[in-house]
Amino acid sequence: MTKPFNLNPAILLLAAGQSRRFNGVKQLSLVATSNGKTPLLQAKINTLLQLNLPLFAAIRDDIKLANFTPIKLNGSPKLTWITPQNSRLGMGHTIADSVDILLKQLPNCSHIVITLCDQVALDTAAYQSLVRLSAQQPEKVICCETQDGLSVPAVFPKAWFSQLKQLTGDKGAKHILNNAGDQRQTILLNQAIIDIDTKQELEDWNKAQTNQFTKECNALTGEKAC
Repeated sequence: MTKPFNLNPAILLLAAGQSRRFNGVKQLSLVATSNGKTPLLQAKINTLLQLNLPLFAAIRDDIKLANFTPIKLNGSPKLTWITPQNSRLGMGHTIADSVDILLKQLPNCSHIVITLCDQVALDTAAYQSLVRLSAQQPEKVICCETQDGLSVPAVFPKAWFSQLKQLTGDKGAKHILNNAGDQRQTILLNQAIIDIDTKQELEDWNKAQTNQFTKECNALTGEKAC
């Protein structure tokens, strides 16, 4: 994807959660893709790198430091791993710390695309639609509108960085989206509703995806099984 003229956006992938409802390391759980099963974090990184924008992945220090072989540290210069110091205090702290780190490394950043690791239904095209709309309306916050309300992924212009850096506790950026008023533009993306919070949800998603991949394969080959 070509970077919008005179804009310098970056992506912040939030993957530093404690996965308490999942009862395990959710970021390393295997998720069904067209190429087989891939660790959830790696699958999301693969999707986001296709945007050809600087990507900052915020992860827990134990995930980064432990020898988890499924996570391959992609050598692309567009991928930077960061470990927000206060991630265990909640999503608000994670965002605030991560934005601060990102801006120190990329001080000319004009927009930050914030997204979650476990939003498994969002493909590259969905993110591209958000970035394109942001290029058309660069002064506005761009976010997803779903049947459950406003949601990330969202694109925040520079004027909103200070609010992101002031977040604390377990509150994410949703209240910023809700309060943005006419400074906000939404795009309908119901796929943003789907996330993985429990192992059962992961199992259900993988089963549905595997069935879909099989149907697509059969349609292309005319065979009963792939």
